Amino acid sequence: MVTESIDRLEHELSDLENLVNNLGECFEKEFSGDNSKQTAIVNKSCECYNKQTEYLHIREDIYEDEKYILNRSEIQDKIKPKETKIFKYLSETITEAKKNYLNEEN
Repeated sequence: MVTESIDRLEHELSDLENLVNNLGECFEKEFSGDNSKQTAIVNKSCECYNKQTEYLHIREDIYEDEKYILNRSEIQDKIKPKETKIFKYLSETITEAKKNYLNEEN
């Protein structure tokens, strides 16, 4: 059971990581004054945040499930490093994009 929950969270994190990597590539390749490209990037950013929110809900459901209460720390220890890395990368990617956008505006 614990392995299944860890596998599920890792799968969800991998999906989020793929979205964030795709977003980072879009910022590097496509960020320009073109409004359609900016709209696409905003949409991809929203997709990342939505996936992150979905992941957090799944994680919360697992943590609150009575079957996993005793194993919560084991689950946290297994997923926390990857989770932290992906959430940090998402935040840094969005922050960098905002800086680039503001620099292009000026």
